[in-house]
This record gives sequence, C-alpha cells and structure tokens, in this order.
Amino acid sequence: MGRVPDRVRLTAVAAALAILTVTGCSWLRVKKAPAGPMDATPPVDCTSRVDEPVIDTIAAVLLVGVGILVIDSSKPKPCPTGELCLDFHGVGEVAGGVLAASGIPVLFSAGYGYVKTADCRELKEAQLQCASGVEASCRTLKERKP
Repeated sequence: MGRVPDRVRLTAVAAALAILTVTGCSWLRVKKAPAGPMDATPPVDCTSRVDEPVIDTIAAVLLVGVGILVIDSSKPKPCPTGELCLDFHGVGEVAGGVLAASGIPVLFSAGYGYVKTADCRELKEAQLQCASGVEASCRTLKERKP
C-alpha cells in the first residue's frame, strides 16, 4: 500500500474525531421497552426504529477504518541524505490505535440499540395482536417479568 500524504491523514483524523461527537446514539437516545406485565392498550412508548444503531454502526466502522489507515500510513519513511527529517517515534501508530479502539464502545452502543429496538418491536406486535383478540399474545403481555 502506498504512503498516504500527511494532509490526507490529518483530514482523516479530524473526520474521525468529528464522528466521535455523534456516536453512542443508541445509549443516549434509544428508549427501551418497560419491564413487567402490561395491557394491550395504551401502546408502549419505546424506540422501535433502528436509526441510532445504524448511525453507531457506520461511525464504528469509520473509526476503525480511519484508525487502521493512520496506523498503516505512519510507517517510517527513509530520510534523504542532507535533509532534516522529523521522527515522531510512533505517534501515528498510537493515534491510529486510539481511533480504532474508540470504535469498540460505539459498536457496543450499536449492539445495545439493535437489541432494545427489537424488544420494542416484539412488544408492540404482541400488543397489536392482543388487541386483535389473539389470546396467546395477551398471555405473553401479562406474563412479562418485572
């Protein structure tokens, strides 16, 4: 793989840091379904859409990808004779590692969001079926653990 110019690396790091400001959406914005027994009405108030987990997934992939790009492009290059070259002794590898590692909690946030939104959709479906007269769904709602 060819060497990535410093300007591109700096832009990638800045973009990754900007991505960090919109991550963790699932932990912050997904409203989980309430615990315990419930009736078919009123409809449960929880998050059933996967917008936040999808944003977290995309952000995590970008963070890990940019981190790997920074690590890969930070390999030392030879210094031509007679020129002054600065060597930052692995700063790029550390920065890339931090970026890649920052994607891990964002992936956990996405996983949390996917699980909680699936639970919400199941609960809303059970409520709808119970209201439509499906007795098994009503039983499922009444037997939910607190």
